[in-house]
Amino acid sequence: MNKLTLLLCSLFLTTFLAAQESGDASAKALLEKARKKYESYKSIEADFTLIIEPAEGKKEIQKGKMWQLGEKYRILLELQEIICDGKSSWLYLKRNNEVQINDAGTKGSANAFSPKAMLALYRSGNFIYYMGGSGTEAGKSVQFIEIKPVDRKMEYAKFRVAVQKSNNQIVSMKTFNKDGSRITLSINKLNTTKKIEAAKFVFDASRYKGAHIEDLRTN
Repeated sequence: MNKLTLLLCSLFLTTFLAAQESGDASAKALLEKARKKYESYKSIEADFTLIIEPAEGKKEIQKGKMWQLGEKYRILLELQEIICDGKSSWLYLKRNNEVQINDAGTKGSANAFSPKAMLALYRSGNFIYYMGGSGTEAGKSVQFIEIKPVDRKMEYAKFRVAVQKSNNQIVSMKTFNKDGSRITLSINKLNTTKKIEAAKFVFDASRYKGAHIEDLRTN
């Protein structure tokens, strides 16, 4: 599994999750508001920008789109695509013309960073959080929250979440990796009222002509 894909899923989803008891009360309250806001949405369609800044080398900017309906979701990038119907997930790697199929929730798969899995992760108590400063992003007044893992062996040092003050929606999240690299996910457009058809989360093999399909499901 490509680390970028895993990070993308985690960046999108961790910011909406229940906060732990080990942290700043104000940060917890704000995270709770963001979580409740997220859970109130019946569907989500979002346009986002992903900025990858390696410790060495050229910065990379990618545009992407995400759809979510309950535990079903689809994430589309230029070179990768993830489809999850709640039971199985399909990861398409364009450069390799390859599709990897996993059970939903399989450790190491895209589903390891599904909303359900990330909720379980944050409820494990392995993170601490506190309020950062205030600022402006994309013309929006935001409050920053710093989230750090308790386990020092994790590859990332911390997350920085920007929550819009006026509506408690997530504006961006930045990952600070221990190797000096940075990954920023910014939500450019969010639609929570659009009806999304169930067919959006169905894998259609005919769309991936000639692709090698590796089925890793055990169920």
